[in-house]
Amino acid sequence: MKMPQTKLLLVVAILVISQLLFSPSTAAAAREDEDGKPLVIRVLKDNATSLYTIPIKDDKHPLVLDLSSPLIWSTCHDSHPTFKPHEHECKQAKSYTHPSCSSKPKHAGDSLTAAGLDKRKKKKSPKCVTHPYNPITGKCGDGDLTRTNLSASATNGVFDLYPVSFPAVTSCAPDALLASLPAGAAGVAGLSDSKLSLQAQIASTQKVDKKFALCLSSGSEGGVAIFGGGPLIIPGPGRKPDRIPEATVVPLHSRRDSSGGYYYIKAKGITINTKRVPIDDDDDLIVELSLRTPYTSLRSDVYHALKQAFDNATSEYAPWVKHVPPVAPFELCYNSSQIPYSRYGQAQLPPIELRLERDQTWTIWAPSSIVSIGDEPVACFAFVEMKEEQVGETHGPAPAIVMGGYQLEQQVLLFDTEEGRFGTSGLMLPSCGNFMWHNGRQDFI
Repeated sequence: MKMPQTKLLLVVAILVISQLLFSPSTAAAAREDEDGKPLVIRVLKDNATSLYTIPIKDDKHPLVLDLSSPLIWSTCHDSHPTFKPHEHECKQAKSYTHPSCSSKPKHAGDSLTAAGLDKRKKKKSPKCVTHPYNPITGKCGDGDLTRTNLSASATNGVFDLYPVSFPAVTSCAPDALLASLPAGAAGVAGLSDSKLSLQAQIASTQKVDKKFALCLSSGSEGGVAIFGGGPLIIPGPGRKPDRIPEATVVPLHSRRDSSGGYYYIKAKGITINTKRVPIDDDDDLIVELSLRTPYTSLRSDVYHALKQAFDNATSEYAPWVKHVPPVAPFELCYNSSQIPYSRYGQAQLPPIELRLERDQTWTIWAPSSIVSIGDEPVACFAFVEMKEEQVGETHGPAPAIVMGGYQLEQQVLLFDTEEGRFGTSGLMLPSCGNFMWHNGRQDFI
């Protein structure tokens, strides 16, 4: 069985995605005053929580990126501007109250009160009171709706150009609501398809498209997020490119409700080296895209079928690779010293292919399908079985697969919420941390 080789690139220019997703949308083309530039900001991964943050607040306290949250919320100073209950921003924010949030908590501690909100006068307060939701703990809080200054950098897609500060409608939150978020984080930046999400407010203030791209990295140099268009150019390690990766572009679906909903794509099936994974389900597989989950989780039947198929394919391709005792939370682990590697240090094992709509394929290569464990020569199948409560927690189509952060790293992911399209470059050899910062003072090598 011949394994495809990942080729070394000087610059990865995601041309196909740029044409389809970063070209002006129908709505943007109709605007006469297109003066804004896309904004770019660094994305850092917190190793303790596996969550991704951006330093977008003016005080540089990071916010956690979440694809399912509809609002931006953070802790506030006592002196902050407020909205009146009758203002349309207040009505919008209240429409995104998570179903589990209530002004009358069922249990002590389930609802928390933010600074600046007087509990004794809450019912008579002329201020707009919102209910921010922590997507990690499931806790709710009470806080004023306010306006906060955020900051990022304008970009031409190659490097950052100059700093940009802009106002955003956000919700105040109590310090206690920060539980389980990365140390130092001040709140959450919601990226769901809502009118008060981060990308929607950037589109409004900067006069750019309501689309964004993520290039996530677990390295200390971080990744990058770009809002409002592109292209996004990631320099490589220093050789003339052999090829330009072909983009996978498919319909982007979203489940919308008061909780914000989630983004998903549809898979027709899964193959490993073109061999179909046997799944007793003729319906499309709902694939949720998530930044909350460290590793991709799969519905029980899908997980066990995929794990067995991957193990069989690995045994066929590299029969000398031996199993080792599993390391939680994983159930299938190998002796990593026996796994074949490319000359660029990437593991060479059978690829997993998600067969998507429009005859598109999203390939998960070995660097994303296995993960090294500690200092021991152990590499594990980097997927986990979905917990039962995850399967039934939505009111819309229940996901069969929740794509986690580990499988989303080292590729450009594009979310076009105006045109309803999702794109991925597939796994890249250049690191997402190679984006050139410092106002363009770095030159191409």
